[in-house]
Amino acid sequence: MKMRLLFSYIFAFGASIILYAIIIIGNISTYLTNSSPILEEMQKQNYFERLSLDIEKEMKLDIISSGLPESILDNIYTTEMIKQEIESSLEATYRGETYEIQTEKVEENLKRNIEEYLEKNNIVVSDEESLNTFVKDTTNIYKSGINLYGYSKYIKEFIIKIKNPISWIMFLLIIIEVLLMIGIGKIHQDKHLGASFLTTTLLLFFTSYYIKEHIDINHLFIFNEFFSDTLKAITNNILNRISISEIILVILSLGCMVLNKNHSNRIE
Repeated sequence: MKMRLLFSYIFAFGASIILYAIIIIGNISTYLTNSSPILEEMQKQNYFERLSLDIEKEMKLDIISSGLPESILDNIYTTEMIKQEIESSLEATYRGETYEIQTEKVEENLKRNIEEYLEKNNIVVSDEESLNTFVKDTTNIYKSGINLYGYSKYIKEFIIKIKNPISWIMFLLIIIEVLLMIGIGKIHQDKHLGASFLTTTLLLFFTSYYIKEHIDINHLFIFNEFFSDTLKAITNNILNRISISEIILVILSLGCMVLNKNHSNRIE
């Protein structure tokens, strides 16, 4: 009897640790193994629209010394173009591939606007090479604004290394958790199963509390302001999911307590 009780304690403690790991790793891996959730967060943060305006602002600063009017930037790119480029770049990164931002259309539109302006104002360009350099430099502002992933090489390498291992780790953790739950059930210690859920809840609570106390989420800054806003949203989303997991685990724990009480009453 004592051995059964001891095994029940061991299984319950092990189950709580494994379940904690499943919830934490599962929530984080949602963003580490799939680009769709990140793109959804970017959409919610109006990332593409805000980035479009920021690129335009940078371009306007760049043309001040050129003597050309800001109107040459009209309609050289769209928010939808930026969105498509970021989606393609992210998806390639998650596949472990390299993606080159497409700037041909932007360059073509910019050249057309400049040519129309010069023709309209009867201006003859004597230094064609300087004009082409200006077009290239301005187009590169568009490219660098989208390509957060000049860091992409490192992100890609990290994702390649972690993607398969994290899937296998999750698979093994789920199998171990199921076996531990079965073990607790076989010993008929419903109260220990409930205690396991409560222990996991406490671990999750203290993890969330530690993160909120020691990380200034509202002032995180990585790459640029817009990407940082998306990162903040992702972090808060993960913390919200953890809070939902805590509520579910408390309900499960209460359910186990009720089952254990009913089981005890039947024995009596």
